Amino acid sequence: GGRGGMRPGGGAGGNGAGMQQGLAMLQQATERLTVSQNDSTVTFASDEGWARVFRTNGKAIKEELPRGTLKTKAMWEGANLVVDRDWGSGVKLDETYFRAPETPQLYVIISFKTPRISQPLEFRRVYDRVAGTK
Repeated sequence: GGRGGMRPGGGAGGNGAGMQQGLAMLQQATERLTVSQNDSTVTFASDEGWARVFRTNGKAIKEELPRGTLKTKAMWEGANLVVDRDWGSGVKLDETYFRAPETPQLYVIISFKTPRISQPLEFRRVYDRVAGTK
C-alpha cells in the first residue's frame, strides 16, 4: 500500500487557487495504485476510482480548472517518469516515479513549490508490488 502524504495548513501562496489545488493533489495518496503503460502514455489508477493518464512526450497539456489553468507535462528521464504540474505564479508540483532495482517497490518523490516558502516541500510515497503482478 501507499505511505505518505500531508494535510494542508493555513496560508496561501502566490497563486492561492494553485496552492490549494496542489495541496489537494498531495492528499490523494491511495492504498493501491495500478500502473499501466504503452508506447506513449502511462496510466495511474486507484481503487477509489480516479485515474490519471500522462502522455510521455514532454509536451505541456493545459487543463482548465474551476480556479485557474493547470499545465501538465510528463517525460521519461532515463528509467524515471517525471510529471511536472504548473499553476503559474510559481506554484508547481513535480513527481518522479521510479522502481528501485533491488526491491519490488515503486517510489514516488513529490516536490511542491510555491513563492511563499523558501524551500520546496518534499514527500515520498512507497508502493509495494502486489504478488502475481508485473
